[in-house]
Order: sequence, then C-alpha cells, then structure tokens
Amino acid sequence: MRKFLPVLAVLVFLLSACAGKIPHQVVPDYDKRGVRLVAVLPIVYKGSVKEIPGFFRARLLDALYFKGYPKIPTAVIDEKLRAAFPDGEAPLKDRASARDLGNMLGVDAVLYTVIEDCSTSFFYLYATTHMAVRLELVSARTGDTLWSTRYEATDRIMDITPDRLKMKSCQVYEPVMDHIVEKVAATIPDGPDL
Repeated sequence: MRKFLPVLAVLVFLLSACAGKIPHQVVPDYDKRGVRLVAVLPIVYKGSVKEIPGFFRARLLDALYFKGYPKIPTAVIDEKLRAAFPDGEAPLKDRASARDLGNMLGVDAVLYTVIEDCSTSFFYLYATTHMAVRLELVSARTGDTLWSTRYEATDRIMDITPDRLKMKSCQVYEPVMDHIVEKVAATIPDGPDL
C-alpha cells in the first residue's frame, strides 16, 4: 500500500492542476480582431435579490480592466441604452444586434451576461448557495462570438440556529460571485493594454 502513496499524490496533484481552467470558447484569431473597448451590458437576471446584477457587473468590469481593457463606466453605457430601451430590460441578442449596440455605444465588442440561477436552499441548520452564469463576448464589427463560457459555483454554510443561518446566507453571495469572476476572468483573452 505504501508504494502507491506517491503515485496517488501525483495523480491528485495532476487532477487538481487540470481543474483550474473552466470550459470556454475563443476564436482562434482573437488577437487580430482589434478588440479594445468592451461594453459590459446590463445583466439579465430574473431572481429576487435585486443587488446581485449590479455587484456582478462591477466585478466583471474590474476583471476586464485587469485583463488589459479600458474601463467604460456602466453609467455611461446605461445612459445610452435607456434611450434605446426605455422599458429598462437588459438588451439580449434577439432584441438588438451586437453591431447596433456597438455603433450606439462606440465599442469594439459587447459582453452579454445572463445569471441563470442564483439561489439559496435551506435544510435545517445547513444552507447551500448556487450561482450559474453564462457570458458571451460578441464583436460589434462582425457579430461573431469572440469568447464564451458558462460556469457555476456552490457554497455551503452551517450555523447553530435557522435565523443566524438566514442572515449568514446573504453574505455567501459575495464569495460565490468572486469565485465565478476569478475563474471566468482567467479564460478571457488578454486585452491590448496588458
């Protein structure tokens, strides 16, 4: 049995190293596409915690900045979008093409984000928070998908009373969001300023 411990240790190390990157797609000639300005569009989210899209969008904007893309303030983007979408709904690909949005916003690409799930389930003194996100970076010049991914994360907490558990569960969204953005950002191609 002791002979197999080094082999087992190497196997565990290799598996953990392979688990670092998440599945994603990038066009092969991304660096030739001239993507500099990226508009992080309002996030599509149908959940009940209304602060989640704003927090997640701010984290995505910071992640893009640290990947070498200039920051375009969300207030500037939202102001221009309000004129075109007075109902306040986030622009989906079927509502407005990336080309139209690119012309309107003066950017090279737009980042569509959909929070598919963001929920917490409780079981006695145990809570599980789950979040699933789909992202797609689309060229404003050609309408091609340049990069896309889908990722989900779960966090679990326990406490000694149900009331304390419910209070604690509100704080779990932040680490789950940070984990997702960290993993997603690792797959975004480097920008021109990096």
